[in-house]
Amino acid sequence: MTPERLRMLRKRIGLTQAQMADMLCYTRGYYSQIESGRHPMPSGFYLRAVTKMKKHAHNLAKLLDVELKTATCQEGKGYYGT
Repeated sequence: MTPERLRMLRKRIGLTQAQMADMLCYTRGYYSQIESGRHPMPSGFYLRAVTKMKKHAHNLAKLLDVELKTATCQEGKGYYGT
């Protein structure tokens, strides 16, 4: 995952850097350095971040009573089939 994609995903689900850092048990400053590419992503960071973002999105959808649609990746295509 690139820092740019991390930032895009975080913003897409409506989290601030401080909220995301708190969910991952990092300081906001350290998380900001990871998201800006000034610090490499620690081992296991990608999996933890995606898991937390997915849980947040699911909880938000439940709160808003919205059904989540599962997006699948097809071989050779990105998340949205691009």
